Amino acid sequence: MRAFYVSAAALVLFVLCLGIVGSSKLRARRASEEAHRRELESIEVETRKIQTSTAAILAGQAMRSRVLAMAYDLSWKKGGKGGAQPHGADPPELEVASSFGDAIEFRGKGRVTASGRTGWYDCSVSVLIGQPDGPKSGEASCILGGF
Repeated sequence: MRAFYVSAAALVLFVLCLGIVGSSKLRARRASEEAHRRELESIEVETRKIQTSTAAILAGQAMRSRVLAMAYDLSWKKGGKGGAQPHGADPPELEVASSFGDAIEFRGKGRVTASGRTGWYDCSVSVLIGQPDGPKSGEASCILGGF
């Protein structure tokens, strides 16, 4: 009978040891998974920042290009010589107007010169980020004024 109690106690101790070892391995695995999840979140945040910066550059280029085309047209209409009249646009001061999913709406303002006179412009443009072949800018919508 004594051998039975000793074997039962040994079995209980063995099961307890397995439980302790198993729970410590489980805790270690959970901690590793949590660290991995935090690292992935950090990478996603950094990727989003880079994509937003790239989108801002594209938005600025689209706005400036549209404003320059409009300034050239205005110079042509007012002066009759188009390219002979000075025209140009300062880079826009950008702000994020809205953001929804992968679409970011930028708004930009700046100064523009057309027909030898300086005025202002106000533009908006949407940029899609997270695309496999890079961000895509839409057509900028702009208003010129102050001439």
